[in-house]
Amino acid sequence: MNNVACEGSVIGVAAIEITQDTLAVGDTIHIKGHTSDFRQTVDSMQIDGQPVEAAPCETIWQVAKRHGVEIPHLCLLPEPGYRPDGNCRACMVEIEGERVLAPSCHRRPTEGMTVKVASARAEKARRMIMELLVADQP
Repeated sequence: MNNVACEGSVIGVAAIEITQDTLAVGDTIHIKGHTSDFRQTVDSMQIDGQPVEAAPCETIWQVAKRHGVEIPHLCLLPEPGYRPDGNCRACMVEIEGERVLAPSCHRRPTEGMTVKVASARAEKARRMIMELLVADQP
């Protein structure tokens, strides 16, 4: 696996900005008594049937973007100061085996996870969310 930096990770209540130059898979960081080990990778994850690799510090949205899969989004920008809260729900994806859709900007990948971005259910939910958001605008 390529070294994947963990950008904008939130650990506890301390938000940290991490770039490719400062932290990569294989590094360990310590923050006020908490240890995060970035040696682990998620190797058996799939997005729309395509096997992908991910770092546990990434979100599904970040993994998808890195592998060329577009997921619509509103609250997440790759800029300092923007944090993915998952409140807008514009980036909802279907995760196999789960009853409810999940915001990809907030959800972390796990081993064996199968994510469906282009499923009819996920696309219909994203369309409905956008309609509701636009209807609420002046």
